[in-house]
Amino acid sequence: MANNLNHSMLFIGGTGRSGTTVLKKILSKHQSIETVGSELRVFVDPNGIVDLYNSLVKIWDPFRASSAIEQFIYFWKNSFTTSYFPKYLRGVTRNSFISPLKYRQVKVSKLQKRMLNDAIDKFINFIGVDRVNATWYGTKSLSIKPQFYSCPKITKRQFVEAINFLIDDLVEIFKSNRQPHYLIDDTPYSILRYMELNEFLPNAKYINIARHPLDVLCSYEEQRWCHNLGDASNRLNDVYSELIALETESQEWNYKTIKLESLISQPDKILEDVCSFLNIENTFDITMLGLTDKSLGRYRARLSKAEVSHYKRQFKDVFDWYQYD
Repeated sequence: MANNLNHSMLFIGGTGRSGTTVLKKILSKHQSIETVGSELRVFVDPNGIVDLYNSLVKIWDPFRASSAIEQFIYFWKNSFTTSYFPKYLRGVTRNSFISPLKYRQVKVSKLQKRMLNDAIDKFINFIGVDRVNATWYGTKSLSIKPQFYSCPKITKRQFVEAINFLIDDLVEIFKSNRQPHYLIDDTPYSILRYMELNEFLPNAKYINIARHPLDVLCSYEEQRWCHNLGDASNRLNDVYSELIALETESQEWNYKTIKLESLISQPDKILEDVCSFLNIENTFDITMLGLTDKSLGRYRARLSKAEVSHYKRQFKDVFDWYQYD
């Protein structure tokens, strides 16, 4: 596997509903930054790369390794699709009692799909996985021609090398007419895996984009994974607690927090800071960004004065930490 080791991951995260997509769309205009168009959830979601790293490097045993590899391969290959049908189905099921198709959200061409399958095969082969016809107690029931993924315990260094190969392949598959240095993943909760990702992605950078807590809360309530404001506020408070604890241990050279409100009101200053953080030239044309403040302060129309007072008390530490009024 040839590898330039010139590409790094750029994780844009936060609480969710805080502006990660907005920031990704802006940064993806830069010649040094590439994106796959959707959240690249293969790093931090269950059965993703973080789980694979833990199973192969930190808490290895033969059965755990085989199971982790099998689930990761399945997850990877089902994270990309050549069809528009999953997107259509997500729209149809958005307000229904039926859940949409799991993942399959990154639309790719047939050629890209083949290249992605080749990339994961190369990655698996590189870390020394051998597929054998065998079963163990965790093999799926009534499987036809079941396979066991035999993999030795590998070192952190080996995993880092393999992941760098995989990232380079991803960039080559998705890059347009540019020579990017960074590949963006804007899966919001990726930022919560900062410490783990840092172990095997030492050159990655992380941007946490914050938004007024009550605006995030109102946006949470509209999501199908939240039941009501009470459920949303408890979940959001837990996420904020994790973020604040994380930021006390983060390193300035690879972790930066910005505020959505500042990005919209002072885009030139914020983007200059971001470019400096990423060590890239600021080539952004502020007049072409299309930023709007329509989504800011939306909580004032949704929450009563009593609710505002209640949630400000609940999120007092958050208001203090991010300096919101």
